[in-house]
Amino acid sequence: MMPFSVSSLLARLSLLIAPLAMAHAAEPPPAYAGVWSGTIGKSAVMVCLSSNTSQYYYRKMRKGLVLNGADATDPFKALEAGLRSGHLHLLEQKSPVPGQPDTVTGRWQMQPGAVGELVGTWSDSAGQKTWPIRLQRLNPSGPQAQEQWAEDCPSAYFQPLKDAVHWTTKPAAFAGKSYQMMSTPFADALQLPAEMPAARKINPMAQAWLKEQAVALYSCRINGGTGEDWSAALAPKGWNDKFLVLEDSLSEVFCGGAHGNASLGISTFDLDNGAKVNTWGWIKGGQKAAEVAVDKDYQPTLSRLRALLEKHNPRTDGVCGEAAPQMSIFDPYPTAKGLVFNTHFFHALRACNDEIILSWKQMAPFLTPAGQAAAQQAVRP
Repeated sequence: MMPFSVSSLLARLSLLIAPLAMAHAAEPPPAYAGVWSGTIGKSAVMVCLSSNTSQYYYRKMRKGLVLNGADATDPFKALEAGLRSGHLHLLEQKSPVPGQPDTVTGRWQMQPGAVGELVGTWSDSAGQKTWPIRLQRLNPSGPQAQEQWAEDCPSAYFQPLKDAVHWTTKPAAFAGKSYQMMSTPFADALQLPAEMPAARKINPMAQAWLKEQAVALYSCRINGGTGEDWSAALAPKGWNDKFLVLEDSLSEVFCGGAHGNASLGISTFDLDNGAKVNTWGWIKGGQKAAEVAVDKDYQPTLSRLRALLEKHNPRTDGVCGEAAPQMSIFDPYPTAKGLVFNTHFFHALRACNDEIILSWKQMAPFLTPAGQAAAQQAVRP
């Protein structure tokens, strides 16, 4: 499956708008770009104004709508000019749906009010209903505004989405270990018993992860996805007295674009203190030892570890075997039997993704002193 995180949809979007952001980097930020909070009529809204991705949501509904410049000949130029002057004429549009024309749901006309304020009027697409708009700036001016503007929609814009996340808990168990599962309508996450030393770090991390899923779901929807099939989980993959292995997964979901998105990530934690473990530090040469190198003639060369991984890869048939040089390896995680390496191929070959298991005996020549200690600790129940 494809990697997709805390944000991954956001990371993907950042890559798409990076060239635009770089083009603006040498210019001062538009005076009215940033995060705004206020009302349309009596309904509370959050608004992000940016040359790259202006949008807003009603705090009660928490589903985003796109804002574009109202000039059909050059909406981007019109938006940029409005952000510099404060006189904004915007079209409000539903999230894009592939193969369908954009749907205009409203029109905004705004101008500067008092210091740090924008005021104006919202009207429906037919011009039959109008509501007053009143917005107050949330993010500061000066150098910090420049930094936040470069990030498109800063974290302050998404904070109400996180604050609105609430969960229920129910008992769960894995490998004889009891814990609680925190559940929301769109994601589930582990909660360790409070008496465990690791709970002080892992439980807040899991709660923050749940809140980040609300942001990721919002971003999925505003880019053309419905979010109806969104299902994410942070759940135990392995657990003994020393290590907790957590699987961060997102089932296949459509979020706009040419294909669906999914993710699978594995992290290992030390139960003595709750710290995330760098499992590549258990291997001599670290992650590079598992990568394909290129010689002076640009031919792939395999290290001993990489050759061993490819030899024991269960997916060596057909195109999966032919694409082995393009195979990425995620962070390994420990089991009683050995180290497990998740593989990753590009989207068209995602069916080739699998797990490679190397026993502790096979790994012995490659282990650092920390890896040797981990091998002994991993076999404990």
